[in-house]
Amino acid sequence: MKAYETGDVIEIPCSIEPGAFIGEYFVTIRLDGEDVSGFVPRGLVSVIGESEAYISGTIERVLGSTITIRIPGSYFTTTGIADISQQWAQNNVRIA
Repeated sequence: MKAYETGDVIEIPCSIEPGAFIGEYFVTIRLDGEDVSGFVPRGLVSVIGESEAYISGTIERVLGSTITIRIPGSYFTTTGIADISQQWAQNNVRIA
């Protein structure tokens, strides 16, 4: 199992659609038990398919089995900070 550390940059899978402006995507990130949606500048998204991509996030804290991540962008339900489990990270994210 990967030992995640504060400051690690990870890539988080997301779905993408055109954003309200030309320089952004509307993203939906299906995190560990919750969906986070919002707008992200295109330069921060690595497209891997027509509607699939990865967005870079930074690990802010690791406490037990919980990882707190910061995801760039403007979201409807969060300030860009989210908690995920170590297990979810192992199964879904990749190291940038």
